[in-house]
Amino acid sequence: MFDLFNVNDTADFAFIQSQIGTDVYINQSATSTRVVITNTNLEQNYDDKRITSLSPIHRGDIIVYEGNKYMLISEINTERYNKYKGIMRRLPQTIIVNSSCRFIHVDCYITVGDLGVTSGKVITVADGSINVFTNNYYKELGLEIGNRFFVDGQMFKITGIDTFSQKGIANLSCDKDQINKDLDDVPNGIAGGKACPVDITNPATSILIGNTLQLAWTSTNSVPVVFESSSPSIATVSATGLVTGISEGTCSIKVSNATNGFIYDTVAITVYAPEVYTMNLYNSTNDHDLVYGESVVIDKHVYLNGSTVSQPVTYSLVYRDQTTAVPSTLATISVDGSNVATVTNANAGTAAESIYVKAVLDIDNTVVSYYALTLDFQVAVSKSITITPNSATYVDIVINKNKVFTANVYSGTVESPEDVAWQIFADDMVSAPDTTTYQVTSQTTTQIAITALKVTKYIQLKCYLVSDPSVYTWQRIRLKPLY
Repeated sequence: MFDLFNVNDTADFAFIQSQIGTDVYINQSATSTRVVITNTNLEQNYDDKRITSLSPIHRGDIIVYEGNKYMLISEINTERYNKYKGIMRRLPQTIIVNSSCRFIHVDCYITVGDLGVTSGKVITVADGSINVFTNNYYKELGLEIGNRFFVDGQMFKITGIDTFSQKGIANLSCDKDQINKDLDDVPNGIAGGKACPVDITNPATSILIGNTLQLAWTSTNSVPVVFESSSPSIATVSATGLVTGISEGTCSIKVSNATNGFIYDTVAITVYAPEVYTMNLYNSTNDHDLVYGESVVIDKHVYLNGSTVSQPVTYSLVYRDQTTAVPSTLATISVDGSNVATVTNANAGTAAESIYVKAVLDIDNTVVSYYALTLDFQVAVSKSITITPNSATYVDIVINKNKVFTANVYSGTVESPEDVAWQIFADDMVSAPDTTTYQVTSQTTTQIAITALKVTKYIQLKCYLVSDPSVYTWQRIRLKPLY
């Protein structure tokens, strides 16, 4: 019969390995190793297999083969026939050992008297003792005498550890122990699972989108923890417990014992959008150019996160540097009870001016909006006065009759009501008149009423602007008899 173990030529074995070999992973290596695995005719209580490799292997090595974990149990000291070979045994059990709240998951096989490997069986032995065989590496992780663990619902305690008899393998002598329902996590089969709480000390809280929150927590014996967000699209959490708001909503942040996910605490985090105000100013006619004396109404739209809201603003007039205030001699602004502004052009200069209507949101003074205006300057227009009735020669007032004269003021051709004053002179427009010949029966800033008392030739009526006496006009009046 052909014996794979006795192929002396390395090239021949390499060919066989390439044809019927399989890839395995040794000691958690990320790189696979090509080996040849065959069945054995050894102890039938165990799932043992032969392994042959061109790469070095050692007793105690953990080998992942077809999804199951095996451990090399035979002594392998030297290379034989240019290759390494040994016996590996399946590890059907995983026990969870509590080592100062660091929970060690130990892949192993267990012997109970002459029952051999336990695989889903209830362990029932008179003396309550078992032996657990595993890789010696687990001792370096913290396995020690006194550690406790569950097997098939029963509690055991490590009473001895032998790492000398078989190099690379740890033989744990274990005795039955009492279950402490106050400390042991019986439903999940974890010794001391209740004795190692992890607690988040932050209360449920809210954060803005984009903001962060550092969680604070405690863990028994300061064991490592891991964090997890129930909804990373709402909030993420880093390995150090730094929470970052991503989008609106509520999620749960979980902190767990890094070696036992059944020990955890949670806190609710609500993420909300910041209150972002925006604003723009507008005029219903989109008017940006004002002639002298013209007014424009300015209103605003205020938005909170895109939705229209009603919020008051403070208006002012500034130059295009957006800082320097505009004097009232250039433009004026008034605000009504609806928080709507009216701007009037008062530019009496000789050049147009560019200004802004500035609005600052009262609830958030970082929100500012501007509306540009150009103020045309006042064009010089001559003023004139027209008296009615009027005549190029004279206007008659009959004795004992009354006549009313009205003054109309014009800027250019546009009537511009202003106050006027009245004076009466002799016909030479200089001398004082004979006041016995007439009587002023009424006088206002726009009208004068004169009654003729006796016949005389003429009097002169002068009308002038109160604001500018250099603007005036005359009307000659004849006081005439009735017939």
